Amino acid sequence: MPPQVVLSGPDADTVLASVAHDGTEQLLAVAGTASPVSWSAPDGWEIEGVLCFPDGPGPFPLVVNVHGGQVWSFQDSWSMNYPWVPLLVSRGYAVLNPNPRGSSGRGAGRKSPPESRG
Repeated sequence: MPPQVVLSGPDADTVLASVAHDGTEQLLAVAGTASPVSWSAPDGWEIEGVLCFPDGPGPFPLVVNVHGGQVWSFQDSWSMNYPWVPLLVSRGYAVLNPNPRGSSGRGAGRKSPPESRG
């Protein structure tokens, strides 16, 4: 579901605000599944990401959606922060959103510390 502000009570939950719109149900119907994945780099470092794929049997053609910057990461969230991810999934593509070295929580992405500047 898209982001919502919800008041949770002992008897019921009340949606106070939502970014859902008339197309939300259609998007949910074709958005497929998002699943965390991980694999080992050649040096043994574990790399992780999120794989989004359509419902039904594969294999599916794959699009790799690489983010930029060293202090950012893909998380399992509504639209994966990019509207083209559910669009591609709805068209039968799988989308891999990897968090390579240098992503948030993954270190500086360098093989050695930077030289000190004087």
